[in-house]
Amino acid sequence: MNSKAILFAVFLFVILGRHDLGETRSSTSAQELLNLGMIELGKGRYDRAVDALREAIRLSPDLAAAHRTLGETYAAFGRNQDAIACFLEASRLDPLDAQAQIGLGNAYQALRRPREAIGAFKQAASIQPNSTEALVNLGNILASVGPLEEAIEHYKRAVTLDPALVQAYANLGMTYRRLGRDDEAAAAFSKAIRFNANDPALHSMLGDAYAELGQYAEAVESFNQLERMQDPSENLYRRRGFLNLYLARGDGAAADGRACLDVIGWQAEASQYMALLAHFGSRQAEKPEEAARMLEESANRCNQSKWPYPVLQYLRGELESREVLARAINNDDRTEAHGYIGLDLALKGKIKEALEHFSWVREYGNRQFVEYKFALAELKRMEDSGKLPGPEVK
Repeated sequence: MNSKAILFAVFLFVILGRHDLGETRSSTSAQELLNLGMIELGKGRYDRAVDALREAIRLSPDLAAAHRTLGETYAAFGRNQDAIACFLEASRLDPLDAQAQIGLGNAYQALRRPREAIGAFKQAASIQPNSTEALVNLGNILASVGPLEEAIEHYKRAVTLDPALVQAYANLGMTYRRLGRDDEAAAAFSKAIRFNANDPALHSMLGDAYAELGQYAEAVESFNQLERMQDPSENLYRRRGFLNLYLARGDGAAADGRACLDVIGWQAEASQYMALLAHFGSRQAEKPEEAARMLEESANRCNQSKWPYPVLQYLRGELESREVLARAINNDDRTEAHGYIGLDLALKGKIKEALEHFSWVREYGNRQFVEYKFALAELKRMEDSGKLPGPEVK
């Protein structure tokens, strides 16, 4: 090889070597900028993250992770349309990036484009079948737009992969409840509580599921657990109070009724119902003086122009039962009137008369009302104790 050929070869080596070195530097710099962008994103400094990631992409346009992380950054401060463009580019560059599909699904969901979100989450689950994040996100959006049965299947797959996935169990339980499958809902909430026993919301949801199943003692215990974790509220006192009434736990019913009145006062919509709860609870507990005091206080402090004040008047002996029923202007009012009149008569030992009112509630009453539920509870107590009258002999 002559000297000119040698010089030309050296020249090519130097030029090509510099080109490769430049690419290496660009690639290394892009990776460093990607790492910096991820750090800034984690610290919530989105402007700095965007600057670093854009520069990384300028230096290395094919760096899929930079596009995905830029999409995550845009999504973090609400620029979801820009985030979608980044996630789509990341997916084009790396079709096996499940996180890009998850980010894409989240961005679509934020923009209320559920069908596209479902497609992205399904793609993520297809790429990475063991991704509980993809499965839970897919379950969440299907729980919103349906079908609910499909949402349940994704939640179940997620908890099979990770039995300690509390949120998946909670969402599974809520979806079961929407389908009226309260026994399965209670089981799901119970499993969630096994892994996070200090979450008040889980105990609240479990209590509601038990109540719907008619497992009132278990529901009360769930609400007792809830009370130990947070300051009691009107909602807690009201829900637990009527459960205690269903169970004929008079002291508990009376205490919850009085406690609720202490919270809401005497002019709230629920005030008269809480007075009734406290009154009947005291009677169940065989404390007639306390029951009478509650009626006396209600006469002085309740809004006498509102329903169910006539029921309180009846209990004080100011109205006959037929007069109360005459003032009930619709079926809901009649459900309440028959329920409370029946309970009054039952506590007086007038079983036959009470049965007439409870039977009306069972046949015609609003099944969503607490009065319907305590009427059924009283009928069952009568049946279990043998107090129901037998058929008439002709």
